[in-house]
Amino acid sequence: EDFLRHYTHLHQHVATLYGLTAFAWGEAPRAQVRALVAADHTLIEQMLAHYNGPLMDSVKAWNQAAYAAGVSTLATGTPVTIKPALPLPPLATTAATGA
Repeated sequence: EDFLRHYTHLHQHVATLYGLTAFAWGEAPRAQVRALVAADHTLIEQMLAHYNGPLMDSVKAWNQAAYAAGVSTLATGTPVTIKPALPLPPLATTAATGA
């Protein structure tokens, strides 16, 4: 339960940060917002490491036992990661838009 509640708080925090930056057309996020985003990124990386390690170990152990018993195994794949964001296009200027 604590982990589920923690993810709900994290989701709310990320959604709030999105709201703070989504409507700032043409303006870079303030330093405080960038610091909060960096802290969230670090927290998400820690959570992924927590689950990618023990969870994948548990799945491997389950699959070994299941294979030995002749029953279905669990699908596996690569660990979940955060991919780097693509660069944003340059901002349009009034000279470039002809306005």
